[in-house]
Amino acid sequence: MANVQNVVTLIALTILVAAFDHLVESKILAALAAWEILVIYFVMGVAAGLALRGGIMRRLIYVAISVLVATAILELVLGSDPAYPFVRFLFILPVGGLLLLGTIVGIVVERMLSRSKKRIELDKNK
Repeated sequence: MANVQNVVTLIALTILVAAFDHLVESKILAALAAWEILVIYFVMGVAAGLALRGGIMRRLIYVAISVLVATAILELVLGSDPAYPFVRFLFILPVGGLLLLGTIVGIVVERMLSRSKKRIELDKNK
C-alpha cells in the first residue's frame, strides 16, 4: 500500500511543480514576489517529505525525479524561447534544491512527531 501512496504522491508533486512553474513563467502569478515563490516551492517540499513513505534517500530520490519529470514535460509540451533553448532546465537546480530542502525538513518534522508519540505511549504504559 505504501508503494501506491508513493506513486500517487510523486504524480501529484510532479503535476504541482509543473503547473506552478508554468503559472509563474506565464506571468499569471506575476504579483507574487520572488521570496513568495521560493516559500511555495519549499512548502511543497515539506508536504512531499511528510506524504512520501520510505527511507530518507528514497524520498529525496522521488522528489528529484518529480522535478526532472516536471521540467521535461514542460519543455516537451510548451517548448522554450527560441533565443534561449532549454533554458527551463537551468531552473532544475534552484527549484530542486528548495524542494529537497523542504523534503528534509518534512522528514525531520515527521521523525520528531513519531518520537514524541512513542514517548507519550511509554508514559501511558507506566
